[in-house]
Amino acid sequence: MAYRISVPVGISYLMCTAPDCANCKRECLLEKGEVLLDRPMDIVLPNRGILHIGKDFLWDGASIPRLCWTTCYHPYHHRIIAAALAHDAMYQIELFPREDCDWIFLEMLQTWGVSWYQRNKMYLAVRAAGGAVWDKHTQESIEEGTKFVSFTPYEEIGT
Repeated sequence: MAYRISVPVGISYLMCTAPDCANCKRECLLEKGEVLLDRPMDIVLPNRGILHIGKDFLWDGASIPRLCWTTCYHPYHHRIIAAALAHDAMYQIELFPREDCDWIFLEMLQTWGVSWYQRNKMYLAVRAAGGAVWDKHTQESIEEGTKFVSFTPYEEIGT
């Protein structure tokens, strides 16, 4: 079985219509580089189960520094967006051990046709830098993530 997504990844920025940003009290996602998932989606994780990600899940695409975009990909490029979404969702709720989440990310990049060099460069980046994100999690932040992310193991599918 291969990695699959239920629908194309749809994202949108929360665009502000306020004429004066200096006096705005709302959080601006555009400035933070974050987007909202437009619709719920399921991602099949072979031999594991189905990752469910709800509408309005907040994430930042692939965390690729702008300097690296020319040698890698834009954070929302079609070849990497599903893998980045799955990776961020799995991290958010600490679905599996960090090493497993990173390995799934690598395998999804391969499934979507990312070259060996680029996918391994991205994999090494999440291995090197992902720990800082993981270590910031609290029980409260993980519980907050479960409002948008859930998982159905294969053992429970069809029962």
